[in-house]
Amino acid sequence: MDYNADGIKQLGETNGIGSVAVKAIACDGTVFTTTSDNHGDYVFSGGNAIAANNYPVRIEFSNLPAYAGQGTPNGTDGRTTVQFINAPDCSVDLGINDPSDYCETNPRTFVSCFVNGNNTDIDPNTNSLYDSGGLDALVAFNYDYNGVKDMSKMTVLATAKDIGSVWGLAYNKFTKKLFGSAVLRRHVGLTAKGLGSIFVIDPIAGGVVSSWDVATDMSVNVGTIGSNATRGLTGSGSPSQDPDAFDKIGTVGIGDMDIVEDGNALFFTNLFDKKLYKIDITQYNSSGTIPNNSKITPLTLPEPHLPRGGSLPVGFESL
Repeated sequence: MDYNADGIKQLGETNGIGSVAVKAIACDGTVFTTTSDNHGDYVFSGGNAIAANNYPVRIEFSNLPAYAGQGTPNGTDGRTTVQFINAPDCSVDLGINDPSDYCETNPRTFVSCFVNGNNTDIDPNTNSLYDSGGLDALVAFNYDYNGVKDMSKMTVLATAKDIGSVWGLAYNKFTKKLFGSAVLRRHVGLTAKGLGSIFVIDPIAGGVVSSWDVATDMSVNVGTIGSNATRGLTGSGSPSQDPDAFDKIGTVGIGDMDIVEDGNALFFTNLFDKKLYKIDITQYNSSGTIPNNSKITPLTLPEPHLPRGGSLPVGFESL
């Protein structure tokens, strides 16, 4: 991998990719073929070895992943997809890099905030929404921001009444939308859609663009939890016991969420059935149509062999 795209193999640039086809065409027309391994290494050996009298040879690299294009610019070490070699050489290389490994110098950072209390119901003492509903639940700031809290450097994208308790976040760089999934946290209220909520948020202007419920819209059973009122949640400064959540933390609702590189599939873990789910969001990206149960696929995860048995698939990374 030529991370800085200069065609020079430098310290730290030792990774490679597999399944790249390498063809050598000898001066007498004989063709030799091989493929790279998972480290990016390749060799012509055994019955496929190139004899000294077959040189010079023409080397061609093909079957590169789409993101690699034709490789990084021609340099001292990483050359082009077609090279002419006069004698046996162990350093006939092609540099590539993956644009998805990079971002701008100072990217936006999104952080969810967990607000104590009831974010959806009316406070009988004031006849207005409990104060929890108006507190920050999702904020954005530049990566280089540091120090004490300074709201002039932060943007509130959603309040607790908008999204409740959210943990999983995934950004679609093609549609410029941020996805957030509900999570059960003790003493923290959910929205009316409950445990299966997925919110689509405008990361620039803020606000919820649309919201889904994987239970209602896609027939995925994520378990149950009582309403905010049933759980005994009230104002942000009021204590609560919330015994229902105490018993169910980590066993119901959505765990983590991520989006694939092309932006057309969203994945989330279901803590209730311990499965990974894939949502096809191709149509949603183009028309805004909320996915239904025809767009979702459950994937059974392998059970790891743990000393005490059992597992809880929560966080994951889409590669």
